[in-house]
Amino acid sequence: MITYGGFLFSFALHLQAGLGDSALRAGLTFAPCAVVFGLCGHFWRRLPSGLHHLIAPLGCLVAVGGYAWVALVLRSGGRGGPVLQLALVVTGAALALGFSPLVTHAWCGCRCRRPRTPAGCSRRRSSSARRSGWRRSAACS
Repeated sequence: MITYGGFLFSFALHLQAGLGDSALRAGLTFAPCAVVFGLCGHFWRRLPSGLHHLIAPLGCLVAVGGYAWVALVLRSGGRGGPVLQLALVVTGAALALGFSPLVTHAWCGCRCRRPRTPAGCSRRRSSSARRSGWRRSAACS
């Protein structure tokens, strides 16, 4: 997940400082990637349940290829055009498929040190959920 943040930061700097794009144009360059990330992150559970254990590692592996593809597209110093957008869409989908099952497993697979009580483990999750804006019921349903 850290690689995604680093990628977004460094790529936005490249678009703005290196290629002279405005902040709006640089942000809109990421729009298709963000849309696909959101869609794949929301609908990944519709894939066959027998594949769920493979989705996160395969998503991360494809994301590595997506990063390399973006680098190859931009190595000439150009803007990339539609090929860059396609590479970003593939990278966004792969990252969503890598992150979503991982976060869901971490969120729903939490084991408490204390015995389960009505307030036990759920208290820690709900305080985390309030800070992060997530709802446990949405992640684990």
